[in-house]
Amino acid sequence: MEGLMNAEQPIYDEAETDTKFAFSRQFVVTADEKGVEQYEKILGIIPTDTDSLEFRKRRVITRLSTIPPYTLNYLKQQLITIFGAGNFNAWVDYGKRELYIDSFINNISLFFELEMFIAKVKPANMIYIYRSLVLPKVGVSSRYLAGWGKWNYRLDGTWNLGAKPFYSDDTTEEWNYRLDGTWNLGAKPFATYYLGEIKMNNQSSITPFTLNYSASKLKEIITKVVINNTITVNSSDFLNFNVYGGRITFDVLVETTNILIESVKIYAGENVIDDATLAVKSGENARIRFEIEYKEAF
Repeated sequence: MEGLMNAEQPIYDEAETDTKFAFSRQFVVTADEKGVEQYEKILGIIPTDTDSLEFRKRRVITRLSTIPPYTLNYLKQQLITIFGAGNFNAWVDYGKRELYIDSFINNISLFFELEMFIAKVKPANMIYIYRSLVLPKVGVSSRYLAGWGKWNYRLDGTWNLGAKPFYSDDTTEEWNYRLDGTWNLGAKPFATYYLGEIKMNNQSSITPFTLNYSASKLKEIITKVVINNTITVNSSDFLNFNVYGGRITFDVLVETTNILIESVKIYAGENVIDDATLAVKSGENARIRFEIEYKEAF
């Protein structure tokens, strides 16, 4: 009987493992690669060799989520799943019946997934306008330092030569002149004075005026945008070239013939101030939205 049970135990263990796998594969989030593969077969998805398991799960969830009602809030929730919070802008111009989505995409598979998703949820009487988004952030920070010290040798007859350095800091001191013949009079002060930071890193102090003024000065020297090192758009051709709330914004229109990972560079004179890559829609005028944001950096 013991031998029979030992022979059967591996079969029960394998059945238990298969049961656990079967349960986890009922949910996309917990499914393994084989489980995701079954969902993809059902939905007619053919993954590429470069698609990660995490991206394949996100794509399956997106396809399964395309059910009415289709509202702007529903769209934004799905875009958070695709891009992550804070990585896109989405709004509707109801008067013109235009749906705008600004986002940064440098992954071709993700680009096609967005196209397919929008085709399923967009009303037929609404125009979909996608703008590739370039959103660099410029950090501005401030520091405040203070130090305390005291004179140890005064010419009042009270000093005891050698008992203390000529000048000391409350926390740190460094001997610059020792009576050993190695000192060079005048090369350094009698002691180095160290400053301590009195403003914590997580304390905000930069005002909106400073951020907006900094952005305005950068806007004055932006001269052009160069795409894929071949297409140049001068600042005189920028659309909606503005500064507001510490953020420089402008749009660029450029004809495209392929969906490629494009090099996009912003110039101030002949100096590159930002260099990004993004996927560009084919067969239409590409709308690229540039936003350079000044914010306080900690």
